[in-house]
Amino acid sequence: MKEYINKYLDRYSKRDYYPWHMPGHKRQDVFADDFWETLFHRDFTEAEGLDDLHEPELFMKDSLEQMRRFYGTEKTYMMVNGATGGILAALFACAPEHARILMGRNCHKSVCHAVSLLNLEPEYIGPELLPGTDIFADITPEQIGQKIQEMKQRGELPAAVVITSPTYEGVISDICGIKNVLVPYDIPLIVDEALMVEPTETESKETLDNAIAVFRKLYELAGTDPEKARH
Repeated sequence: MKEYINKYLDRYSKRDYYPWHMPGHKRQDVFADDFWETLFHRDFTEAEGLDDLHEPELFMKDSLEQMRRFYGTEKTYMMVNGATGGILAALFACAPEHARILMGRNCHKSVCHAVSLLNLEPEYIGPELLPGTDIFADITPEQIGQKIQEMKQRGELPAAVVITSPTYEGVISDICGIKNVLVPYDIPLIVDEALMVEPTETESKETLDNAIAVFRKLYELAGTDPEKARH
């Protein structure tokens, strides 16, 4: 994949411009570290000559278009404020105030925040536990279909369905199957892809280095064979 944003920022930073704007570090490496040097070097705000994520017209627009093609979507957005910002935005877009939604019991707490902010009425789907563990299993199309039928018999349908896949433990639900259940009812499906990899005290440096090597290979594959990387 082309690095529209990074390449543009690198070119911009070589120009004879002094950053009289936020952020306060002024693109200087205050920690004298290679990682932070790269990060600070590309840390800009919506200054003249740069792009605006809220209304992209330049290199951000090119990046979003490439992401749209890569994922095969009608529209792709970059999230700010983490997954919480994306989940809140999705629910505010799909569920009017006081609407009823169908959500997995293992959803991120930001879904509960949206329920509170919008005064929504949640109906829950509780995934079963994986045998011998305290880890939630997947949510199945059959579970969704059964819940939709129960609500339909009461004369109700959810404004949206919210599930987590992959979960934080890496459990994946049948998204296509669930979508096929919802399409006849024109019910939006919001999927929080929550798989998270972060360094912990339980992992050795060797393990983390191996994980980084895998991510780098995936990144390279995305540039040479995007279709293979998607599968």
